[in-house]
Amino acid sequence: MPRKFATKEDWLVACANTVELLGSMSPSEFYNKETMEYHSTARSAVVRLANGLADAGDFGAFLQREDQTTRRLPSTPEALRGMALSDMHIRLICTFADERWMPGFLARAFNDGVLIPALEQLSANIDHFTLQE
Repeated sequence: MPRKFATKEDWLVACANTVELLGSMSPSEFYNKETMEYHSTARSAVVRLANGLADAGDFGAFLQREDQTTRRLPSTPEALRGMALSDMHIRLICTFADERWMPGFLARAFNDGVLIPALEQLSANIDHFTLQE
């Protein structure tokens, strides 16, 4: 179980560090297609950030509204514009959760240029969220 964040400031620092790390990586450094393995700390940092937030959104309603193919992060950064923060957060969680069925979904979000902007938007709107307890 990942360590919880003590404060929103701790979450923001971890997010900034993760965005910096991701920004310095190539797609093949983030995810090795041959071994189907992620960078040793990058994926776990993203998962920790997503799981560290408690969302006020209705997860059940989201799952009923969206089918399995549309629950993940979109394929373009432009599609994030205007997206509800709760939906963005839930889509981030669904993206790495779908790794159980199809390895590489989080890598696809990274390669499409969506992962970093999604984290940046969550960070810029941290007051929308509470931390997981």
